[in-house]
Amino acid sequence: MDAKISNIMNERLVEIVFNKKETFNSPLIIEGFSGVGLVGTISAQYIIEQMELEEIGRIENELIVPVCIMNKGMIKHPIRVYSNKKRNIVVFETELPLPPELIRIISKEIVEFAKKTKAKEIICMDAIAVSEVPDQTKVFGVVNSREMEKKYEKKIKMLESGIIMGVSACVLLYAKEEGIPAVCIMSESHTNFPDGKAASSVINTVEKTIGIDIDTKKLEQEAAKFESKLKGIVDKAKTFQQQQRVMDDPTRVMFG
Repeated sequence: MDAKISNIMNERLVEIVFNKKETFNSPLIIEGFSGVGLVGTISAQYIIEQMELEEIGRIENELIVPVCIMNKGMIKHPIRVYSNKKRNIVVFETELPLPPELIRIISKEIVEFAKKTKAKEIICMDAIAVSEVPDQTKVFGVVNSREMEKKYEKKIKMLESGIIMGVSACVLLYAKEEGIPAVCIMSESHTNFPDGKAASSVINTVEKTIGIDIDTKKLEQEAAKFESKLKGIVDKAKTFQQQQRVMDDPTRVMFG
């Protein structure tokens, strides 16, 4: 099949599926996907836990790794959507690394959701890779408009140059095209392991910028537990993805 046609088909198959009919009133949208140090994922999961957000749906696409996540004896979809109507917050999160061909189309779907619900703002949570573990984690911000720069410049140090990759980068760009305010809050993180300390720094910054109360003491105390759990899930997912690529490779040779 032609690659261009294949991409169009995959894009059409990306869908946010809700467990029941949902209504939203200009929500704050938070995105926490797998990236450097799993900072986005850890931050999102901790916010979900502390704010007691309800799982209301999922993102579906044929290219998403066909697995379910086990947590406290219950199964979960790979990419989930959570909400708290009282707080008017919607959170998208996953532990799994996305296939490169899915990053753009899932990012676009999140922004389309933001557009349909007239979201007041999108906050992406991510990290900047550093070669050594810093004594004191620095947090930076990247915004998609001058108006957002004015809003955040006194709350967080703006990153003046560099490259952002992955879901956060695409969400910022697509949101800019749609005129939706968006910011990416990033902490420094080592690349070799899940970084609970860096996630704590991101959460503290999110808490201050949007005026919610999230106590990160538990995360700081149990960072090793969070890190170990997520590392196991991600390692298994990567192994599964590699096995799938081998199985799907038409050039592979079978030996009996």
